[in-house]
Amino acid sequence: MTTRLVRVLVCLLAGSIFPPAVSAAILEPPQQEETAAEPSGPKASPAVEKMLAEASRLADAKQPLDSLKAADQALEAARQTNDTAGEALALQVRAKSLQNLKRPDEALAAWQEAQQLWARAGDTPEQITALVQAGLLSVDKKGEAERLFSQGLAVAQEETQRPSALAQALHDSAGAMVGQGNWNSQWDPASDYLRAEVAMREKQTPQSIKLAAALNNLSRLAHRHWLKEFATQDLVLAHDYAARAVEVSQRLAPDSDPLVASLRNLGEAEQMNNDPKQAESARQHFLTALQIQKRLTPGGSDMEADLLTNLGIMEMNSSNFTLAHQYLDEAVPMAEKLDPTSFQFSRSLSWLEILEWAEGDLPAARAHCERLLRMAEKSGLPGATANASINLGTVVAAQGDFSLARAYFEKALVIFQKIAPDGLGVPYVFTNLANTFYEQGDFPSALEYRQRSATLIENKLGVSLDTARELSGLGEIFLAQGKLSLASDYYQRALQMREKATPESLFVSNSLADLARLERARKNINLAMEYDLRALNLGQKSCPNSWCVAGVLNDLGELAYEQGDLTSSEIYLRQAVDVREKSLGPAHPDLARSLNDLALTEASLGKTPQALEIALRAERIGADHLRVSARTLSERQALAYETVRASGLDLALALAEQNSPSGRSEVFDAVIRSRALVFDELAARHRSAYGSGNPEVKLLADQLSSARTQLATLVFRGAEPGKADAYRKVLDAARDRKEKAERMLAEKSIAFRQD
Repeated sequence: MTTRLVRVLVCLLAGSIFPPAVSAAILEPPQQEETAAEPSGPKASPAVEKMLAEASRLADAKQPLDSLKAADQALEAARQTNDTAGEALALQVRAKSLQNLKRPDEALAAWQEAQQLWARAGDTPEQITALVQAGLLSVDKKGEAERLFSQGLAVAQEETQRPSALAQALHDSAGAMVGQGNWNSQWDPASDYLRAEVAMREKQTPQSIKLAAALNNLSRLAHRHWLKEFATQDLVLAHDYAARAVEVSQRLAPDSDPLVASLRNLGEAEQMNNDPKQAESARQHFLTALQIQKRLTPGGSDMEADLLTNLGIMEMNSSNFTLAHQYLDEAVPMAEKLDPTSFQFSRSLSWLEILEWAEGDLPAARAHCERLLRMAEKSGLPGATANASINLGTVVAAQGDFSLARAYFEKALVIFQKIAPDGLGVPYVFTNLANTFYEQGDFPSALEYRQRSATLIENKLGVSLDTARELSGLGEIFLAQGKLSLASDYYQRALQMREKATPESLFVSNSLADLARLERARKNINLAMEYDLRALNLGQKSCPNSWCVAGVLNDLGELAYEQGDLTSSEIYLRQAVDVREKSLGPAHPDLARSLNDLALTEASLGKTPQALEIALRAERIGADHLRVSARTLSERQALAYETVRASGLDLALALAEQNSPSGRSEVFDAVIRSRALVFDELAARHRSAYGSGNPEVKLLADQLSSARTQLATLVFRGAEPGKADAYRKVLDAARDRKEKAERMLAEKSIAFRQD
């Protein structure tokens, strides 16, 4: 089975998980340009204005108490001089200080009083700002918030001599709604305010870049809402608003920031359609925007990094990994240089890590995942931590450390269930847990989690690559359980979805490999070989000699063996061993499976000594992996894993008689070490509290546990490309620490020494 661990796609989940960062990316400020003169906004008297400036300075300096005192002084001075504008402005500064002091009820009263003053003075833009801020403080009372937001829109329809200021107030109000972070409840009023801004600009300045900027903001908002709710109409709106913005920008400013933003927004809307024709259009829009952006900011920019990342995603989804690398390798250092704490850097680095994971470069992917998790935890954003935990869990699981992977997945699940229970995060975690249990041979648990994830994702997304993945996963479980008709139904549905969405891609290659395994189970060897050869051809186009084709190469080797074509079997299996050892390291259970298959073929070719050596190596890898994993699994799961774990022992026993005395000795040693291995490890776990009554022994036991965990982590992680010698030194040092910890505990604990 090819592990299909699901990565959190940062561009998808960011909309629901990172509201502050997303709002900053959505609402771009209106462009500065010449407009007809209009009256200036209300101003306080010079004395009050000076006090307000001091209050604002103190607020910026994070001194809310002092800011509140200064605002109160300004408020008193304004009232004594009948300065209505000064009084209202002082109330607004006072409200902001109260919000910073976590006194929302008093802040709400200040905003409401300010709104009443602006209404009496007839200042429309200021009324809207005050009403929206009051509404945001009333979100726990949905009806009251809706009333205030609706009142703000009604005020926008009144006559005003300051239309530009009114449009700006609508823009700022929408930004405040999105920036607050309660995405679902603020979507409708925020979009209403932006539509009102567009209507005003169309009436006031129909031939202006400000209109293009307003359309761009609406497109971004609709796009982000689609990423949250996956309603088709939102994507249509995002596309239409962006297309209108492109038309206006190309006509008025063909080499400008608004045109770049418009092309980016249009490309993103097209990219999400899963339509090959629209995908090509999106690629061209991104490339055109990139050329303009490079001319505008030759030294690099967030927008350039964003466009490069989008292009990298597109090429990765098309399985053009080499080109995807070129884009992402350029985007990541650019975003990091501009701001290593930015959302853009996190997004670009995440996609680079996902690409490395897809290519099988697990050490590089893990290093980036661990960095992203540290960044997320430091940011204080729970959604960022959940995203990073899922992605790190998938890499760790791919390296074979299932217990650590489950810990990361369960950490993410707790967060998603709290902050986005209706989003895609929850089913994504279920999918990963299903795959992890499958790899351990716990099919009932795998089926339970996979059915939950498939139902949620198909209800949410309908026909999509994500749904195809879930259907394929269900097919794999039913195949493992011998329910071949059910497996066939799910596999065929998955293939049809993938061929429609991304023909000639690695996704289609995976489905063909699934069908090959099914036909092999049905004893249709020729048809299975046909499916696998098609899968290999597609896979090698995407990533020749890499992890994504290792499973297919192994399957072809087994099929050739079953057909009696031992020469072809040996060629395929040696390629599979080479790929898996380079990608996964020398201690991975998948490598053991390929080694055992190769040993069978070598034995059939009469190469008995070589076959025995390879079989014993496969057994050592499989047994060591089970030994490390068993103590962290439940007893039921550990016993289930024993039935499916990689082993070369059966073949080694069959070959023992034909080998030298030393070879037979090695076989018998392997037999002794493998007997009751799971029970021994489970018994050791039950005895793990040797020193529960002795603090010193307990400390040594904890140190041993930590040393064993560290060694297991290094074994699963594997060596980074080109750093095999350094990796071996680190691994040897970890093994030495583990053995030293065992000796120290044995000196202090009779129970452990007897064990």
